[in-house]
Amino acid sequence: MVVILHEGKDDKKYIKRLFEHLDIKNYSDENFHKMNDKPNFFKKDYTTYRILKQKIENDEVTKVLFLLDADYIKNDCTYGKTNTIKNIKKLISELDFEFNYEIFIVCEPNKDEGYFETLFLSSVSDDLKNCYQSFMKCTGFTGKEQTKTIMMKLHELASPQTPYSFEHENFKDIKEFLTNNFK
Repeated sequence: MVVILHEGKDDKKYIKRLFEHLDIKNYSDENFHKMNDKPNFFKKDYTTYRILKQKIENDEVTKVLFLLDADYIKNDCTYGKTNTIKNIKKLISELDFEFNYEIFIVCEPNKDEGYFETLFLSSVSDDLKNCYQSFMKCTGFTGKEQTKTIMMKLHELASPQTPYSFEHENFKDIKEFLTNNFK
């Protein structure tokens, strides 16, 4: 079985939307392991790693996919796409077991920073993004979580039939990553 380590419940929801779009059906909730927060990915004693070790040793898990946000370097110098990959590889080398793995860092294309929400919103027209940003500025919402959640909800409400264009070129890499590991 292939296991996906992801940050939170929204990430799982986004991955499942991509699976649905790609017509990938050979997965279940058992494939998903929520890490609850990005810093937990870098804790070699985190509970999920102990569980994975046991499942790998029992041949229940054949591959581990690390799928997490790049986030922003300005918020933490260990973040950004390059730093996140470096830190995940460092963690893997410190774990006391070996396993097959792949890493996918979700970010806004060509920026190497961001998260799932910025990837989704990167496929939206600039005019629509400007409207959302004007709304955020007008209401005074500035926190990371508020911004991510509100921007996504605004977009889902504004475009309920097709909130995301998975055919957009910005989804190419993540679609290939998921397809290669689940087909």
